[in-house]
Amino acid sequence: MINVVVIDDESLGRKRILRLLQEYPDFLVVGTCSSADQGYRVIKEKRPDVVFLDIQMPGLSGMDLWAKLKSPPLVVFVTAHEQYALRAFAVKALDYLLKPFSNERFQQAIEAIRQRLQETRSAELSHKMLQMVRGFERSQNLYLSEVKVKHHGREQAIDLSHVLWFEAAGNYVSLHTMQAEFLYRGTIAILCEQLDPAVFVRIHRGTIVNMAQVVTHNYLNNNQYRFNFGNQSSVTSSRRFKNDLDRFFEERKGRGPA
Repeated sequence: MINVVVIDDESLGRKRILRLLQEYPDFLVVGTCSSADQGYRVIKEKRPDVVFLDIQMPGLSGMDLWAKLKSPPLVVFVTAHEQYALRAFAVKALDYLLKPFSNERFQQAIEAIRQRLQETRSAELSHKMLQMVRGFERSQNLYLSEVKVKHHGREQAIDLSHVLWFEAAGNYVSLHTMQAEFLYRGTIAILCEQLDPAVFVRIHRGTIVNMAQVVTHNYLNNNQYRFNFGNQSSVTSSRRFKNDLDRFFEERKGRGPA
């Protein structure tokens, strides 16, 4: 079921959309509002999948309402004023219905909503399945937990939970711990596949960080993060890994404390 909120200060506008939505049994109207202020409260309470939203309303406009939402649902702007079209798509509106619109044009918006939500839900399901697989792998101890290195002519086992970060060094990977640095024969790419992604995160083409050893991290306002360790050392991420790191922090927040 697709939950819908309709926001329009004109009664006729609201009634038309409600009447049209009756033709689509997979759409459920969970709220109708005559002002943006009321709509803001209803969206926060009902958390709809999509909002049909008028733009020009007394007081708070539809655009102002959208700017207030931190995690907005899909939006289809419905208005008699075509001059707002560019701004509507700039705020990532799914569609823009210009009054008066035909039933066929409304159906196009419905199909766009269905397609976007199917894509989003498929992506969410794939992500949940991936998390389940990773959880199973962790429970079965399938991730690499230690490696053997040569140090001062002797073979030594290194517990990877003690490594602060891993750094590419040609055909080797440098393992940085609190007290020393060790060379392990291998590549960052292969090592990254063998480590638990809930703990070890690639922050740079040549760097993996053990997040369990990070004391603090700072965002540097240029799509980079700095990670600080207990021995006063630090490493900085590259800009290309900004989205991956944001995703990791969001997932960790969802998991809560370990």
